[in-house]
Amino acid sequence: MLRREIARNIFDYALKSVLPQNLMSKQCHLEKEMLHVEDKIYDLPEYKNLYVFGSGKASYAIAVEIEKILKSTIYKV
Repeated sequence: MLRREIARNIFDYALKSVLPQNLMSKQCHLEKEMLHVEDKIYDLPEYKNLYVFGSGKASYAIAVEIEKILKSTIYKV
């Protein structure tokens, strides 16, 4: 394999690992009504409201991934 191909493969791997859909699925998941974010656990029924805030280029994509994770707990009026 050429050096250029190796470098390209390393770059592609690094880029894919930080895509919101990949990053969020590794760092955040829901078990029953417990939200796990890295090493923290949140018991969602203890909270009246849950807000997602963000800034920067990836904010929308990350919010979409959070919505997918929390889909069963989101109540829309």
